[in-house]
Amino acid sequence: MSRATVVVTACCSLMVAGCSQGPATSPPMHSTQGAAAPMITRYQVLNNFNGADEGAYPTGSITPWLKLLYGTASDGGKYGFGVIFRARPDGKDNYPLHYFDGKQEGCTPMGGVTFGYRSSVFYGTTKSCGNSTKGGTIWSEHASSRNIEVLHAFDLASDGGNPESAPVQVGETLYGTTRNGGAHGRGTLYSIDMKTSAFKVLHAFGAGTDAGYPVGGLVELGGKLYGTSYIGGSLRLGTVYEFDPKNGTEKVLHEFNGDDGERPTAPLLSWAGALYGVTPIGGARFAGTIFKIDPANGNETTLYNFGSDAFAPDGSLIMWKDALYGTTRRGGKSGKDFGTIFRYTPGTNKFDELYAFGGKPDGAHPRGGLVFLNVDRQDQFFGTTYDGGKEGLGTIFSMTP
Repeated sequence: MSRATVVVTACCSLMVAGCSQGPATSPPMHSTQGAAAPMITRYQVLNNFNGADEGAYPTGSITPWLKLLYGTASDGGKYGFGVIFRARPDGKDNYPLHYFDGKQEGCTPMGGVTFGYRSSVFYGTTKSCGNSTKGGTIWSEHASSRNIEVLHAFDLASDGGNPESAPVQVGETLYGTTRNGGAHGRGTLYSIDMKTSAFKVLHAFGAGTDAGYPVGGLVELGGKLYGTSYIGGSLRLGTVYEFDPKNGTEKVLHEFNGDDGERPTAPLLSWAGALYGVTPIGGARFAGTIFKIDPANGNETTLYNFGSDAFAPDGSLIMWKDALYGTTRRGGKSGKDFGTIFRYTPGTNKFDELYAFGGKPDGAHPRGGLVFLNVDRQDQFFGTTYDGGKEGLGTIFSMTP
């Protein structure tokens, strides 16, 4: 198969299915000097989404808060428009917190949730519905009372719309991106005041070689915000961009050229003063890359090219014990092509496939990356699969290194 055929096929799949992840966060760092690489000792399905009650097809990363796991399912629920869910890390108490009504509240929540600092209130977005333009919404919910409030309904033309990621908090302000709409039709970067709900469009993507269609959301580093875009740059193959909230300026840090990856859809990871991310296609084997960006000058280093067994990384990375962990939506040594959990160690340039999904009963096609949580003094990773599992509608899983 030619490179052009592979790229076009993968791009069409991504554009139709969509993709989103919540903001990437790093767990506590541990020294590994003299220690053997950790191995996966247990994989467990904590919950099988069932559609009508618990929702279906989770896409964004789950978020830990007070030893519980929170997230969104993009479909299903009582009204069929998506669900906010909460789960215990032992899998014994998983239930929906809210069913979206498909009207003023919005529909199709894809980006997971973001908890406010020192707060039991969390925030998220819906991709569609909300008003006549169906541009989606920004909402908040109290973890205890379960009261939900719509903070803003997007107008596609003026605000942008169809957000696929949850906002991030910097100070008393939430910052986020929309995939579509705005002055140039290719998305916007916005802010919303957490006290007054005042909404502002800070940048309209898509002019010239600017970033366009930002899907993966934002991460903060050194007071600036960084993200990826699905298109943009001279070759229109996607970018890494920077936004400075202090002066309201946006600039493209890196333009992907195909050899170093293309069409990034996942959020970046900020770790040790650098930015790490993945592309779902492109690279030496046309199957995606792991990359590193120096935010000071935009210099890019391609760390790994997917394609031997695992390919199409579609979720955010996390760092644990000096290694990067993540998921791929495709591939796996099992030969079933349902995706993998992987580890990449930058210091040794070693790649390990830790788990290959099997469809039923363990899930398939993870798209939200992993999160870290210490449960009863045991380090564990948690994530979701988009489909597969007992009902074919996705799972919540844990694995213990």
